[in-house]
Amino acid sequence: MTDKRKVLHAIEVLKELEIRIVGLEVSLKNLQDLRTLLEKPHSTGDKVKKPLTPGSVMCAEWLHSLIKHRKPNFREPNWPDWYAEMDKIMRIDRRTCEQLHELIGWCQQDSFWQNNILSPSKLRKQLDRLELPTSRDNPALANTKISTSLIVRSERAAEVAIPIIGRSDPRSKSRTGGIRRRRW
Repeated sequence: MTDKRKVLHAIEVLKELEIRIVGLEVSLKNLQDLRTLLEKPHSTGDKVKKPLTPGSVMCAEWLHSLIKHRKPNFREPNWPDWYAEMDKIMRIDRRTCEQLHELIGWCQQDSFWQNNILSPSKLRKQLDRLELPTSRDNPALANTKISTSLIVRSERAAEVAIPIIGRSDPRSKSRTGGIRRRRW
């Protein structure tokens, strides 16, 4: 049964009990109080909204202005959702307004990320990936255009190619010292 049907059923049960228990005034009063409580419209469990952090509005509007600068006909966002998502980035992911301002500026200038980060929810989803190339600790990563996954794949391909070509691989020696071929 749905919640509304449950409430209506409970009201009917209370009406029936009210009719049967006429002699007991205390029980009748309690039943009437319970009935009035059930007849009142009740909330469906809406969450209490937390106040926004001061920088969340500013960062959301900064992201929108940079996107709007590149694409003037960009649709108007749902501002409460944008503010709430920026607030999550600041509260839950523990990023400062300055960090977000720098990160948003960088990602909206990057040719790849500017087309992928078009909302605070996408920014939050890709936050750690975006921070890697912009980290101040390792400036060499900021200029790197080669994907690290390509480097890892090429190293693995070289490892696989060595036994196939027939070169000796120190890991493929048998106990007797001879070279054995790996089975794939």
